[in-house]
Amino acid sequence: MNFPPKAISVLLLVQCLFIGMGCAFARKMARFIQQADLDPIFVHHMPQCAQLVLSIGLWALLIPLSWAAWVSLRSEAHRGIPLTQLVDARITIGLTAVIVCTWSYAAMQAMEVGLGFHGPLRPL
Repeated sequence: MNFPPKAISVLLLVQCLFIGMGCAFARKMARFIQQADLDPIFVHHMPQCAQLVLSIGLWALLIPLSWAAWVSLRSEAHRGIPLTQLVDARITIGLTAVIVCTWSYAAMQAMEVGLGFHGPLRPL
């Protein structure tokens, strides 16, 4: 069974959207904390998933872009219609789920620290 490349390209666009928006939101919350003079507290209590997203940043866009290049190289034409392999489609769906969950969770963690939804922070 083969997949149309349009479905895979839509999933790759969703990945790029979540990476871009998650990085932007986490950075915005980090700036909000720095401007509110909470920087020493923020450094010690920054959740690890949000730290990962802030450290990787937009370099994570290389993941969907390189995967799109790989899938396009592996695609075949059947009677003039381009089709991709089922394995590539399954990996794309799994990769989309991982990126959406990770970047959404990181944005929520940054929002919790930035807006104080988790309760008061105690000094270490």
